[in-house]
Amino acid sequence: MTYSISGCVRSLSIIAILVIFLLLFYFGCNLQVQDDAPNIVFILIDTLRADHVGTYGYGRLTTPNIDSLAQKGIVFENVYSVSPWTNPTVASILSGYHPRRIFKPTNHGKAIRQAFPLEVKTVSESLKAVGYTTLALVDHPGINSKLNYDQGFDLFIESSTKNGWHNWIGSPQSEILKDLDEHLSNGSGKTFTFIHLIYPHRPYKSPKPYNALFGEGVKWGEEKNKDEMINAYDG
Repeated sequence: MTYSISGCVRSLSIIAILVIFLLLFYFGCNLQVQDDAPNIVFILIDTLRADHVGTYGYGRLTTPNIDSLAQKGIVFENVYSVSPWTNPTVASILSGYHPRRIFKPTNHGKAIRQAFPLEVKTVSESLKAVGYTTLALVDHPGINSKLNYDQGFDLFIESSTKNGWHNWIGSPQSEILKDLDEHLSNGSGKTFTFIHLIYPHRPYKSPKPYNALFGEGVKWGEEKNKDEMINAYDG
């Protein structure tokens, strides 16, 4: 399905109006959080391909929980990323701006070290201003407080740095859930929770028994066989 540019602009205008309406409905004219305002949980799974998700027609049972959630909610069939890599995409998600309005163009080696500009307002800042408690749990080593991605969050947990900067494997599920339970149970009022997971990212080292769920996978540094790479990714 394709859309014309004018159609996209009209759709975006309608969405903007709906967002303003919802803000007024939940927060009131004084823009303070109301008792019936929802808690908000945003889960971002780094490098998860749509064509490897059951909801979008993938043959392997890779995402049963996501598929179950999708059956009860809204599924978007046309979604486009503003960038092919993490940092500018996350910056855009948190701010609503295209990466070109946030960062100066440069090569990847320099771009990956660019800090998020403090003058750019984030969704966490906006929600915090109306009374939300804002929590982020990030398992991606490149999205960190040193680069200002903690902007607007009351608590910013960097799970990946607990085991060093180069931990691209992903923190154990039990550790992630423990951190969430500890900090959410201690909070009060309405909460915005941003969770950034990295499990499908290279080096595709999923824990047992998932590492062999779909067949033999590749080892780090030996990524030559396409089928083995797909097995490792899906696991």
